[in-house]
Amino acid sequence: MTTHLMYAFKISKKSISTLIVAVIIHINSIAGDRNKLIAYDFGLTKKTVIERLQYLDSLGFDGITFGIRKPAQIPLLKQYVANRSVLPVTAVYVPYSFYADSAEQKVWKTVADCITNKGAMLWIIFLDSVPRETAILKLTEMAQYAKDRNITLVLYPHDNTYLCDAESSVLLIKEAGLKNVFTSFHLCHELRAGHGNRLTEAAQNTAPYLKLVSISGADTATRYAHNKSWSDVIKPLGEGTFDLHRFTNALKAIGYTGPVAIHTFGIEKKPGEHLPESIKIWQKLANE
Repeated sequence: MTTHLMYAFKISKKSISTLIVAVIIHINSIAGDRNKLIAYDFGLTKKTVIERLQYLDSLGFDGITFGIRKPAQIPLLKQYVANRSVLPVTAVYVPYSFYADSAEQKVWKTVADCITNKGAMLWIIFLDSVPRETAILKLTEMAQYAKDRNITLVLYPHDNTYLCDAESSVLLIKEAGLKNVFTSFHLCHELRAGHGNRLTEAAQNTAPYLKLVSISGADTATRYAHNKSWSDVIKPLGEGTFDLHRFTNALKAIGYTGPVAIHTFGIEKKPGEHLPESIKIWQKLANE
């Protein structure tokens, strides 16, 4: 800030507006460095797609992410993409089962086709435990398909799936020898994987491949349950006993500047009761 102001004062004899412009430019440069804040679309089903996007935009979100698994959900995907001028689609996550019927197994390709040249990332969850070579073959196929369409392909590590944490996804990427596949880092899933006390180390091991991050309020536990209830690791920001600085410090340690999603799966409160406060808390965390 000092450098910008000194420069402005040197030429302020010509016009006081020069100082104002210099300060504005500097402020904008800071804003450009911040992480884009992304919303999941959980809890918004009573609103139309446009209403969801307008609402999230009014709160200050920079983008949205949502899941598509079944062929019947493709029309929803197309609505989000068609209205991306209201709020961009940052990523579309696709839970992929190696044992699903043929129509469901093709959904990821349809999603990829729909987001081609739309600025969205393809975010893949491998749901099943399969032989390593099976996972590598499928990931290689997806990587080539994404490359042909200039789409960023990102793995979504998830508790109780083939890849339960970010580091395991990096190992798969390395084994497959793929240069255009990346991964994501989720506080909730890292906690479930037992990494609460080594988040910085895990982030450092993941950093070269990291494209997306999600954060949520959480409780501190010696051991987390692996069940369908996520209330222990997915809460509104500001709730729970886990110190979120441990997560944000890990991100700062690796210089992460990519998108950050506020995870909201399973939260019983209405979005209007928790999202505004979560945004405030995130902004405070990010600026500390």
